[in-house]
Amino acid sequence: MIETIVIPLVQNIGVLALLAVGIARLNTSDTLSDMPVIMRQLLIGVAFGLAVIVVMATPVELRPGVVFDTHAGLLLTAGLFGGPLAGLITGVIAMYARYEIGGIGQYTGVTAAGVLAVVGIVAHVYVTRRGRRLSIGELAVYAVVSTALILPTFFLLPDIDMAIGLLGTVTPIVFSSSLLAVLILGFLFEMDIRRRELEADLRRSEVEARQAADAKSRFLAAMSHEVRTPMNGVVGFTALLDGTALNAFQRRCTEQIGAAATSLLRIIDDIVDYARIDTAGVEIEVSDTNPRELLARCVEALRRQAEGKRLDIALDLAESLPGGVLVDSDRLRQAVVNILENAIKFTDRGHVTMAAAWEPAGAEGTGVLVIEIHDTGIGVSHEDQVHLFQPFGQGSHIGRGGIGLGLVVSRALIEAMGGSIEMASTPRIGTRVTLRVPTAVTRAVTASRPAPVRMRENTDRIRILVVEDVAMNAEVLEALLVREGYRVTVAENGAEAVAAMRGEAYDLVLMDLQMPVMNGLDATRTIRALPTLASTVPILALTAYASREDLRQCLDAGMNDFLTKPIDRPKLFEAIHRWCSVDDRAAADAEPSGNTSIEAADILVFDRSRIDELNAVLPAGRADGFVAESVARVRNILADLAKTEDRQQIEDLTHQLTTTAGTIGLNALRDHARQVMHAALAAETTMLATLLGELAEIGRRSIEAIETERVVSG
Repeated sequence: MIETIVIPLVQNIGVLALLAVGIARLNTSDTLSDMPVIMRQLLIGVAFGLAVIVVMATPVELRPGVVFDTHAGLLLTAGLFGGPLAGLITGVIAMYARYEIGGIGQYTGVTAAGVLAVVGIVAHVYVTRRGRRLSIGELAVYAVVSTALILPTFFLLPDIDMAIGLLGTVTPIVFSSSLLAVLILGFLFEMDIRRRELEADLRRSEVEARQAADAKSRFLAAMSHEVRTPMNGVVGFTALLDGTALNAFQRRCTEQIGAAATSLLRIIDDIVDYARIDTAGVEIEVSDTNPRELLARCVEALRRQAEGKRLDIALDLAESLPGGVLVDSDRLRQAVVNILENAIKFTDRGHVTMAAAWEPAGAEGTGVLVIEIHDTGIGVSHEDQVHLFQPFGQGSHIGRGGIGLGLVVSRALIEAMGGSIEMASTPRIGTRVTLRVPTAVTRAVTASRPAPVRMRENTDRIRILVVEDVAMNAEVLEALLVREGYRVTVAENGAEAVAAMRGEAYDLVLMDLQMPVMNGLDATRTIRALPTLASTVPILALTAYASREDLRQCLDAGMNDFLTKPIDRPKLFEAIHRWCSVDDRAAADAEPSGNTSIEAADILVFDRSRIDELNAVLPAGRADGFVAESVARVRNILADLAKTEDRQQIEDLTHQLTTTAGTIGLNALRDHARQVMHAALAAETTMLATLLGELAEIGRRSIEAIETERVVSG
């Protein structure tokens, strides 16, 4: 009798153990978690039904024709944890299997299976409605009470005495097996449920975090735009007022207004930069940069602020400093300006000095750019130094202004470039901040090419289209430009700008980005696709919210450059001079040319300075070969363009041509290739044919120009 009971019972427990292992593996593989609810319940029901069949195949035979097995726990667990469909499927399979086994206990077994299936489903509904799962103790009570409900089914046996005898024998086994199965399988399902809930919480938290980050970015963009737009008027009109006849008090007022506006803009920039870094980190884009020019511009940008406090500001560049290094110039400039501005802010007398040197590293051409900024200011105690590089940390000198983000942003930028920032300071003596940025040399020390001189008397030959929907900003820009002698037309939105470009000839467009009717990006794309010379006019973006993504969008749309509001006068006029050659424009006006659009073009076919840059960057003698290879590539691309009418191929070829031509200074060819590419994208068939014809002629002239230059130089 013991062998008859124990061996099948051990086999039943083994089946339960295998089922438990299977559930555990499914739980860790995400197979169940990622399924739709119906499919999940169906799979659990079938799996538990098959387990019931296996358990029934090795029953405990109590008497001839009377068998017992441990499937009760499976039925209770399937309904409770798998759901109604799983409980129903398991119950039907169990009832059918028991019916097929037959014997005098056939109807007792079928009825018991049905009762257990219903109890499991009811328990699932109850737990779902109360919103709280069963504890371990409650699971034990559930197993015991549910098992007790099937004991009356024994009285369905044909012999009452047999039923009573079996109850005395089977009851301990039935209760213990059901309790064991429910607790083991219930524990595994509970772990799966908790894991899925945790994953759902994590996914929800990630979504909420992304939404919060997006909301913060949108808020900062809107805030920056809404603050910078009126500040553009404040700064612009103050600059205009400063250029008039003022008495000493009035001039002092305008200086204070300008200083306050600049301070507010610095705070806005710090907040926006910190939020960007906190949300998405720092994106680094290295380029060939002249550190001498970059640092000199940083000092000059703050010279007026230093002189306003009667401070000496100096720049000391070591002879070892290269003429070109690979570094993110924008990020480096931002960090240096932040620290320089802090030095000026906390220095009341004496000087602020910036020194820069180069420390070679092991590999040839690599090293560390070392920048030291020293001031004779109030200094910082050791205790305060700990807080200065923490967000909103200001030490003991809160009254000096700022919100405590400048150094935090600077450190994040320098560390993103692989560098470090250190501070050494003594109260009442001064502070020294050292920046160390690892980089590589691109060229040795070279004399800076002087900026071309632009004659004020020729500016009246430059026609500029200002596209700005805010009347105040348009008025400021117009006044600034007219004062310098430029001829200015104002358009209120992108649609008006496109109409103006179709009707008149302009030398430059200053284009706002956010405008009604048609925004600046769409207007630029439309202008670049025009079948006239208007499509080659330089377009400079004006925006109150500047980011690298904004710059990419502007360049992708066909813009040439990027200015941030409020408009800085020196940067504005530097950009105009860079993109509009006053002398060339005067020559073009003095000598009208022929009828064709190409001959009428006032464009720079070949930029010799680009070859000079290649000679400086590439190894000795390599530049000539590189230029020759590039010219050959240009010839091949032009030949391929002449043989194809496929728009996709035209788009691909002109994209290659834009890059290759720009690399060797064929600016006119580069710009016209970009127009062809935009026309191909827009599927403007008629215009595309016209532009391709012009491209071939510009290509011929460009190759002639660079070949002539190479012969003369050789």
